Amino acid sequence: MLKIYVGDVVRLKKQHPCGSNIWEITRTGIDIGLKCRGCGHRVMIPRTKFERACKQVIESAQDVARVAETRKPETARHQPGPQQRESPRHQAGKNPEGTVG
Repeated sequence: MLKIYVGDVVRLKKQHPCGSNIWEITRTGIDIGLKCRGCGHRVMIPRTKFERACKQVIESAQDVARVAETRKPETARHQPGPQQRESPRHQAGKNPEGTVG
């Protein structure tokens, strides 16, 4: 069984009518969801048919995630901002003075 993930970019044997044979995986399972990179058309095909039609995985979503993770500079991490206001749902049990009671 071919290992594919949502977000992978694959090349299929036959061209789409728009002229492109590059597709992006949008869903995995028994059926595979594909989005044409040329025109944006979406199709669903059975996994068995997809595995026969797939020529090569051009870009793996797993590899892209790993590369992006390693390129993160240390200073780009999220810094805690000013204290956020509580939503009205969280304020329901508080008195006007801000104490729970």
